Amino acid sequence: FYFCLFAALVLFAAPFDAAAQEKIAFTSNSEIYSMDTNGTNRTLLGGSALFYRSAPSFSPDGSKIAFSGYRNGFFRSIYVMNANGTNTVRLTNEAGNDEEPSFGPNGKIVFSSTRDPNAEIYIMNDDGTGQTRLTNNISSDTGPSISPDGSKIAFTTSRNYPGGTTFQGICVMDVNGTNETCLDNGT
Repeated sequence: FYFCLFAALVLFAAPFDAAAQEKIAFTSNSEIYSMDTNGTNRTLLGGSALFYRSAPSFSPDGSKIAFSGYRNGFFRSIYVMNANGTNTVRLTNEAGNDEEPSFGPNGKIVFSSTRDPNAEIYIMNDDGTGQTRLTNNISSDTGPSISPDGSKIAFTTSRNYPGGTTFQGICVMDVNGTNETCLDNGT
């Protein structure tokens, strides 16, 4: 399953401008850091008001980072901050875990959420408005990534079909949630 998640993220890695390519955002000990691509200038981002931060994703222009984390309460939310760690803004606040944000072009962020209550794929504007559910399955859909042209979303899935057949693999759909196609046989 984790290989499928990695493959989906690599399949549709968003194109970044030169400024974004100069930095890597990552999680260590539940904190978000950035560093230069040569491993220097490791910098802790964000303040102490949030904890268990994960899944950072640079915006295409490198100016923002979306991530998931806890502030108050039980559920994880999607946040966005400036690339230097300032101005953290909460974008989601639902009864369910909102995780795995991925910036795409044209001001969109895709993410997975358990607000339904199983994991489904959602899309929203980069200011948190227009949150729209794209998948609707009894099994989990996770790890979304938008294609560089903004027309497709790749994601991983674990589907249970009638008769006990299970599919785990990578699927692609149009950015509006239609025309879903699974790319492998689940092996």
